[in-house]
Amino acid sequence: MSSNEYVETVTLMMEKQDMYLMWFLGILGVVLVFVGFLQWRLSSEQIKKIKSETKAEARKEIIDELIQNYSVNSIHEILNVLQETVDTVKNLTFDVSSMTIGQEFDFGINLFYFLKELENSTNKEEDITKCLLYTSRCV
Repeated sequence: MSSNEYVETVTLMMEKQDMYLMWFLGILGVVLVFVGFLQWRLSSEQIKKIKSETKAEARKEIIDELIQNYSVNSIHEILNVLQETVDTVKNLTFDVSSMTIGQEFDFGINLFYFLKELENSTNKEEDITKCLLYTSRCV
């Protein structure tokens, strides 16, 4: 084999290897693009799924907390008590002129403590009733 034939054979072999390498890199690139697209699509679907699950879980926790801490299941009773409270307060007339300054001050302090107790109370309906009875006695 002469040197020209040897160089030509080596050149053909290098061109074949170059062609095989280009095909391999092309196929690898297509596969990577396909996998990347699937990953991106799955990620957006997973994000949507996580958002919906989080919203549902948060709603459930909020509802459970409202039922446990504030007895929301008896909301109609609370609304009735509040309406009665509003009606009672509207009907109460404070005759300030008949009260002395000391009585007004005592009334304000006691009413403040009743409202503070109502804030931390477990039985709000009973405490609202006590507060209303106190205010009606002071008038």
